[in-house]
Amino acid sequence: MSQSLKLNKQKTFKRFEISCDELSDKKVVLSILDGNPDDYGYIMKRYNQKMYRVARSIVKQSSQAMDIVQESHLKAFNKLNQLDSDLKILPWLCSITRNQALMYLRKQKLERSMNVIDIHSLDDSNSDTDARSHKEKSSMATQDFNPEENAENQQLKTLIEQTIDTLPEDFRLVFVLRGVEHFSLKETAEILSIEIVTVKTRYFRAKKLLQQKIQHLLSQQNMQVYEIGGIHCDQIIQNVLLQLNAHSK
Repeated sequence: MSQSLKLNKQKTFKRFEISCDELSDKKVVLSILDGNPDDYGYIMKRYNQKMYRVARSIVKQSSQAMDIVQESHLKAFNKLNQLDSDLKILPWLCSITRNQALMYLRKQKLERSMNVIDIHSLDDSNSDTDARSHKEKSSMATQDFNPEENAENQQLKTLIEQTIDTLPEDFRLVFVLRGVEHFSLKETAEILSIEIVTVKTRYFRAKKLLQQKIQHLLSQQNMQVYEIGGIHCDQIIQNVLLQLNAHSK
């Protein structure tokens, strides 16, 4: 009988502590393929944030990005047995996330073109989503700072995110991968399926388009943008594990 990596397997999937640094990706993948699907929680806990930032750099709403990350995990899980043993799992996951996000945008564009008559109701819906997204962002960093520090930090993070959102999509993707997540040139090129020279050019232009003050804060103070809070991370883990367990029955 295969041995699990001792992930909490309660059906409620309550928040659990995972010592990610003690387990290699390869060991976790082998355990999953050996019949322990709940151990995929290690992969999610380790890479949710990075995948979320990739998705969020393509779509404009946090709720949409979370849905994309969740769908990306499900797709990745079903393709784990196809993963080359020499391939790093993070660039692979980010590539899946990017494709899922682009697929979402294409589907959304198609739905809008088929429902032009409902354009006003769509705008109202977006307004509600914007308000919901604002509330989510405002509640994501409430544990580590006092109210005044949290308000100032949240205002600054919102300014940074809004500035990054003004970049063209191709530049924004490269900037988030290189400037925020610090992927190498090669990794970024592999994730986006473009040439390394193109990565260099887009990253250079992206930085030029951003305000110098914002760029200074990102590089000097290591500001974290497109943050996915602990409760949101756990929500993704819970939803994915529930679906995996439902499919395994």
